[in-house]
Amino acid sequence: MLTRRNFFKKILGLTILGSGISSLSKCSQNHSNLREIRMAKPPDNLNKKEYLTLQYAAMAPSGHNTQPWQIEIREPGKWLLLFDKSRQLPAIDPNNRELMLSLGAFLGNLKLAAKSINIDVSIAKIFSKSSGNKVAKLELKQNKPNETDHLTEIKSRRTHKNGILNKDIKPEDFRYITNNSEDINYISNNSKEGRILQELTIEANRLQVNRDEAQLELSNWIRWSQKKIRKFRDGLNPNSMGMKGIIKWYASHFFSKKTVMSKSFRKSTLKMVRKQVENCGGWLIITSPNYKPESLLNTGIEFEKMCLKTIKKKIAIHPMSQILEEKTKEKVNSLLNIDQPIQFIIRTGYLNKYKKPVSIRRPVEWFIINS
Repeated sequence: MLTRRNFFKKILGLTILGSGISSLSKCSQNHSNLREIRMAKPPDNLNKKEYLTLQYAAMAPSGHNTQPWQIEIREPGKWLLLFDKSRQLPAIDPNNRELMLSLGAFLGNLKLAAKSINIDVSIAKIFSKSSGNKVAKLELKQNKPNETDHLTEIKSRRTHKNGILNKDIKPEDFRYITNNSEDINYISNNSKEGRILQELTIEANRLQVNRDEAQLELSNWIRWSQKKIRKFRDGLNPNSMGMKGIIKWYASHFFSKKTVMSKSFRKSTLKMVRKQVENCGGWLIITSPNYKPESLLNTGIEFEKMCLKTIKKKIAIHPMSQILEEKTKEKVNSLLNIDQPIQFIIRTGYLNKYKKPVSIRRPVEWFIINS
């Protein structure tokens, strides 16, 4: 019997996919006052330009929107980038691979935003995995005025899970967004390799939604109520899952962690995965030389640069890297004939309209610490 609660569970499952489970997906909200760049008085250890730069840096994407970055202010112009251990995702990212990619995206935004307001940010040192949560030493210095302005792009970037057209990316547009990078490949969804990616993505999602630890981890990062959305200013919520009207109202008032753990939710999630992989132009595959911190950070930086370029071309970016999180990752390299480690598998295609993001982010004060 389909009760009212079960009906809403089925609808919820169809809307959540691609926000919580998809890696590095940026949440889209209607809480504009929780996202807008604020010209508030900066803390004593930051000047206005530095404070503004960090606000833009924090627009970077991260898995489940955990926003795992921390900045330690050691002295003027000398910062330490760390990751927040409480924001790790051990169930789907036990080796912190995706976490490091997220920090790379943060660094990419930081460097571009700083350059736009005449600050030069250099990476003085990258720490090894044995250094705990230390990631990189950063040095800042004033630079000459320039005409570069990436601020609008950084603020506008978002992930699109819906509305992707079944149209291949044009070769000239691919070259533009990737800057002819040898580490980024495009695979048409209608090709043999594209069908392989469809099948592997479905298989990986089936494995993931049936792993209780992964599903529980997801549920821990969903903020159902308005109260929790404003309290935490991170994670996923009904708006980020594309909910509207009565569905959003019902979910925000009655849904809990148990909803995410339910069989109907998991089943509906897989139905949405099948629909998504069948509807896109193709896939972007981003590789790196190895899994060392420097390599992952650089890949994250290049990923973010590419994302900013997609805005002009109205190209969607929807990371779906579950293959890399589950056992199917052993298959993908050989089936696609790719030698280097794959770091991103991205569903892509053209959009009729690049929608405006209103994503929730934590304020700078929440992720800076003093030495």
